[in-house]
Amino acid sequence: MQFVYPGFLWALTAVSIPVIIHLFHFRRYKKVLFSDIRLLAQLQEQNKASQKLKDWLILLMRILAISALVLAFAKPFFPAAIVNTQGGNHAVAIFVDNSYSMNANGSSGPVLEMAKEKARAVVNGYPDAANFIILTNALSGAEQRVLSKKDALESISKVEPSAYSASLNQIYKRSRSALQTENPERKNLYLISDFQQKPFSGGVKDADSSIVVNALPVKHEQVNNISVDSIYFNDPHFTLNKPISGVIKLTNHGKNAVEALAVKIYINEVQKVLVNVNIGGGEQVNAPFTLTLNQPGIQKGKVEITDYPIIFDDVLYFSIQPDAKQSVLLISNTLQSNIKAVYADDASYQLIWQQYGNINYTNLADYNFIILNEPTQMSSGLQNELTKYIEQGGTLLYIPNAEQPLVGNPWLSSLQFPMYGNLTKQSLQIEQVQTRLPVLQRVYEKIQVNTAWPKVFSYMPLTKSGLTKGTSVASLNNGEDFLWQANLGKGVCYQLAVPLAQSSSNFTEHSLFVAFMLNAALGSKRNLPTYQIIGQSSPVEIKPSLVNGEKLIELKSTKQQLVNELTFRKGQPFIETEGLAFAGWYTASGKEKKQIIAEIAMNESRLESEMKFLDEESFKQLSRLPQLNWDESDAKIIQAGISGAINGTQLWRYFILAACLFLLVEILLIRLLK
Repeated sequence: MQFVYPGFLWALTAVSIPVIIHLFHFRRYKKVLFSDIRLLAQLQEQNKASQKLKDWLILLMRILAISALVLAFAKPFFPAAIVNTQGGNHAVAIFVDNSYSMNANGSSGPVLEMAKEKARAVVNGYPDAANFIILTNALSGAEQRVLSKKDALESISKVEPSAYSASLNQIYKRSRSALQTENPERKNLYLISDFQQKPFSGGVKDADSSIVVNALPVKHEQVNNISVDSIYFNDPHFTLNKPISGVIKLTNHGKNAVEALAVKIYINEVQKVLVNVNIGGGEQVNAPFTLTLNQPGIQKGKVEITDYPIIFDDVLYFSIQPDAKQSVLLISNTLQSNIKAVYADDASYQLIWQQYGNINYTNLADYNFIILNEPTQMSSGLQNELTKYIEQGGTLLYIPNAEQPLVGNPWLSSLQFPMYGNLTKQSLQIEQVQTRLPVLQRVYEKIQVNTAWPKVFSYMPLTKSGLTKGTSVASLNNGEDFLWQANLGKGVCYQLAVPLAQSSSNFTEHSLFVAFMLNAALGSKRNLPTYQIIGQSSPVEIKPSLVNGEKLIELKSTKQQLVNELTFRKGQPFIETEGLAFAGWYTASGKEKKQIIAEIAMNESRLESEMKFLDEESFKQLSRLPQLNWDESDAKIIQAGISGAINGTQLWRYFILAACLFLLVEILLIRLLK
């Protein structure tokens, strides 16, 4: 035991005061005249022994009380386990888990509030001169700032739930970087979390043995949770006033089964779909649905369920945009009547005809489907624009010219597509059709053995090499290809081996022609992503025609507004979504012309949905940390433990209590012991 003020021990000489009083009995006696004292003398002899014991006990209590008071003022303590380096040599990083799983209730209230209470206890356990870094799942640059004790407590009080969920390695890496800037003698990292399995199961790479990691878990009550994980559509395109099928994926993270869970789909805040789902404990289900969009333009959708107490994953936002009409561009010297007839009777399609030499290159990207019919010339400008069109997601059909079959070969060869040979006259028939390819899916439920496929009277063979891209869609009974498909970038190019003239084949009179032309016109262009995940989002692709000269894009929701730069990759424009921090829809519009470009749906990661947590043994095995302490104590014990480890065990409070106890015993001896 040591003393903070050992010089005060000289006050122990004060114990001589009760000794002197006891020995000399500073009392004034008063004479009382009494007739006969024989009986009193006998009584005094009988009580002399007990009185002497009482006096000695009272003296002892007074000595002990004075000694305890003197020792209390000298501040005794047991030396610390850690050298108390007063000054700025204690560097402490505190991670407060504020992910959505911390919104659940614990034994003494919301889990996040329990975590903040432990964080405050850690700060209060250190000396005033210590330096602190307060981290949350955001791991922002501002959180690397070194704080004083007062500022650290204020920063902890401002921690709010966040959609971000950092991994253990990310937390450790950021903490190590922040702690090393101060070059302290002692570095401590406190992890205050529910230690959910997924974020904390990755372990730490390149652990620093000089950093002591203290894991302070906060416990959940038993939680059942159902999450809306994702939504996807079976159709590669959205068509107005036509049913769209899709699937909603849900997961029951609890142990209890749920029956008739109401899953609702809203479009522009109007309920369009209601699906009742039965889902067992620990199960995943895919709930099918059918949706019809009746309005053109961008649609703001959401999937919603009702589930408590974890509610952040009960809503999934998405956005879709149906095409009112599929735009088809026919580039041809003449308006082909058979092509016109395919699209004339269907209001969902719009056919535009442009002649060679009079092509408007500026809006090629707006068309779902381009038909290059019997080209007589292929200028470098046309080749470049068509290449860019396909790469960016367009669909092209190349129909050869019987009189000039080789005109497009240089361009086709540069893209590693099949090249055309000279016209070959031979009566053949289509023998094999790949109905499983997307362009012919759901056209034929079952192919009969005796199906009458189109006949061919003359064709231009498609010559291929080992580098040729693509696959055959339909082939002739002599092994030559009738229709070829090759992907380029995000788009696809189809090549016919015959012109559409009836002298070459009866293809235009067959149902296969109509089915192929309608499906190809739906386009290979993917619909824009229906939603993004906060913290994992990638740039959102938009149609080039919507850019309209804009360079800056304004993103605005009910909770956030910011301006991001428009980026381009191979001519394709993208909207950067970094910095979007709240779930919901963000309206993207040009900064200058204010034209609405897109509705971007943002959602929280479902990483926090699974209510499974690590225990001490599991965390120690997975984390691979060289210095790790696991402490499940409450906040008061944690604070006392830190303070004791740094400042030693303070004993003055115990001596104050002892002094009070000795005085109480003295009073009882005087009053009760006769």
